[in-house]
Amino acid sequence: MYRYLFYKAGLIALLLTHTSIATSAEELTDPTRPADNIDRIDYNEPTAKTNSYYLSQIYIDNKKKTAIINGKTVRIGSLIDNAEVINITSNNVYLLINNSLKKTLNIAPSIKKYRH
Repeated sequence: MYRYLFYKAGLIALLLTHTSIATSAEELTDPTRPADNIDRIDYNEPTAKTNSYYLSQIYIDNKKKTAIINGKTVRIGSLIDNAEVINITSNNVYLLINNSLKKTLNIAPSIKKYRH
């Protein structure tokens, strides 16, 4: 008889523990998830007020020269915002802004250069 009571008490304790674990697990949140209220920033897109240009890669092949500016692939003659790409060298991209102002974009020395 005592054996039956201990068995029944153990079974009830197990059920109560399992129920409390299940309810507390629903309340937990993942601490590695970013908060929902963080503003998302796209660092590849320049702001509309400042015509800023970010050169991230230059690729020179025997047949073509391309670069990545503000996350977009450009070639000589391409337009990006209000600037035209007028030349691409192994270290620089030259822009003509509003048909008058020239701007030189330099690739950072730590960025690996690709030449094929």
